[in-house]
Amino acid sequence: MKNIISAGCLLILLWRNNTFKNRYKNKYLFLLIFNYFSFIKNVFLYYSKLSISYFQIDKKLFLSEIKLDLIKKYEHLKKHNRPSNDNDFGYYLAGLIEGDGYIGKRSIEISFHIADISLAYYIKKRIGYGNVTKYTHTNNAIRYSVWNKEGIKVILNFVNGKFFTKYKIDQIKKFKHTDKLELLPSIYERYPDDICKQKNWILSNSWLCGFTDADGSFTIHLSKSATHKLGYNLKLEYKIVQKYEEIILALKKTFGGFSYYDSKGFVYRYRFASLKEQHIIIDYFDKFQLNSSKYIRYLKWRKCYRLYLERQHLTLLGIQKILNIMNSLRD
Repeated sequence: MKNIISAGCLLILLWRNNTFKNRYKNKYLFLLIFNYFSFIKNVFLYYSKLSISYFQIDKKLFLSEIKLDLIKKYEHLKKHNRPSNDNDFGYYLAGLIEGDGYIGKRSIEISFHIADISLAYYIKKRIGYGNVTKYTHTNNAIRYSVWNKEGIKVILNFVNGKFFTKYKIDQIKKFKHTDKLELLPSIYERYPDDICKQKNWILSNSWLCGFTDADGSFTIHLSKSATHKLGYNLKLEYKIVQKYEEIILALKKTFGGFSYYDSKGFVYRYRFASLKEQHIIIDYFDKFQLNSSKYIRYLKWRKCYRLYLERQHLTLLGIQKILNIMNSLRD
């Protein structure tokens, strides 16, 4: 760099020297200066490209280190546990009711898929009241119903102040289930415009866990792709369907993803499918565990994500592993 600067200074001195101008003509000196600056430009471009390539290498190394950390982190999963205390159970129950619950004039009911009958009986045992019955119009669903006033009071004490929206609270007020109980506002009523408060609330309790057991799903897709060497593209999606926009927007702002209004179904849909950021979802559901049959689906979905981190989805053996997982979910 010092030599380049020295050469530049020398050229300037020569340009100002009249004797040199007369002897070699201005055009030769001009060519010399032009070549000098062209040389500087080429040197600059060379080192710029070199620095960019080093930056790209560093970035790849950085990303690979992150993946190695995640592979190690997700190698083991703690033993499955139900909500450990009444406070955790209250948030879970509030999410379950907000997702698939009904609050009527004389009862509170929660719908379940027939595969989750054990969860329905767990809720009944935890509350101490109610009945689990089959629907008459379908063999694929059951419901847990509480008609007893004392049982309704137990439920309200569990979920008080733990709803995200105010819609279930309005139903409780409408049918006068409070019975001297002071109903606390939902998180959205308290902080309608503070997304940071909403986000921290969602990530700090098991409400979303209960809500996902009611209205969420984990899907695995291997779609054909002309741009991938093996002809397959892996997609892992976490989905929520809900008629209340506030919940969908809060999830989008908390985790990222995509949301839209389905005019045919009159519902809002949320989808998170970023493979690079999937660990955000996994961190939550590893901490607050699902309790329905979706827990098994989540574990297999999670396993596919580990195969992605290990880059096995780019091998024939890895593709076959993913296909086997997908087939096991259809059984």
